[in-house]
Amino acid sequence: MALILSKNLSATLLVLTSFHSFNRLPPYFYYARAAFKLYMLCGCLLIFDGVRRSSFSVEAVQTVWLWNYCLGLPLISAEICVTAGHLSQFTNVHIILPIYTVLSYHFAPEYVDAYLLGLSHVFSLSCVTILSFTTDNVACIAFAIVYYFAQFRLSPYGNSDPSYMETWCFVMSVGNLFALQLLKRFRWRD
Repeated sequence: MALILSKNLSATLLVLTSFHSFNRLPPYFYYARAAFKLYMLCGCLLIFDGVRRSSFSVEAVQTVWLWNYCLGLPLISAEICVTAGHLSQFTNVHIILPIYTVLSYHFAPEYVDAYLLGLSHVFSLSCVTILSFTTDNVACIAFAIVYYFAQFRLSPYGNSDPSYMETWCFVMSVGNLFALQLLKRFRWRD
């Protein structure tokens, strides 16, 4: 019972912070708003799975979580680079490898490469960290640290341990707030 309550509480927190971040951004923040929509969907499915567990909900949560894991960080990182006006030429690089991973997962699972996805996430985190030095904004480093723990969460049973889902939701909730503040600190594109 405590595990279900913890899972639902962290999923609710993920939905609330994602919704808050989504609503606070102007409509032309396409990448970040898409990432926050994915996080909201994952949180809603986790709550549904906690209330009424079925084989469909478990499969849906796993699929949507994979989409979040692959696309969330690269979309937000690409948006931060575009908004800051630095490293915006690498926007497509942030997104190409995660999309390849998602498509491979659905159509050719034998070609899914976790190391390639990890390399993509390291690239996204590195770009945001470099922005902290080029823009004198140390919040970029805090964002990179929080997302590092969300993407490369440390589990004694390996990264695929489903019992760490509530930890991931909580860390992503904090990451959503960092991402929103970081996007607000950079100049809005008008």
